[in-house]
Amino acid sequence: LFLQKDTDTATNALAGAQIKWLKNKLVTDLTELGFDYMNGGHCTANAPRFVITVDAVEFTFGCSSGTASPAPDDPVNWTRVRFDLTSLPTTGTIEDARIIFDEGTDAGTGQIYLDNIDINGALIGKPGKAKPPQLP
Repeated sequence: LFLQKDTDTATNALAGAQIKWLKNKLVTDLTELGFDYMNGGHCTANAPRFVITVDAVEFTFGCSSGTASPAPDDPVNWTRVRFDLTSLPTTGTIEDARIIFDEGTDAGTGQIYLDNIDINGALIGKPGKAKPPQLP
């Protein structure tokens, strides 16, 4: 997944992806969240980030706020990030789940490649190849 904002951060624009199959799931169904990113890309506490909306409240998980380690498939060129989900409420319904990239070239490179997007251990890679994780 290539995300880019080729302008300054103040410009009202963003790139992103919606994770439709989390909609209307219980928040307790979400147990793991993360992605791999290509080294040298834009990774800050704000972008890219997961935004999970639970009962009208947004919870964000920004790239550099996760736990980073070398990605197993290519540790030289990719970094794996996993997020601590303890800030999510213990009850509630997920209304929306997205990956958002809205920082521009004034805050970094303005672009990032993501791969192996992790939802509950299901790694989503190439378009059309992913199957939604089995949720209760």
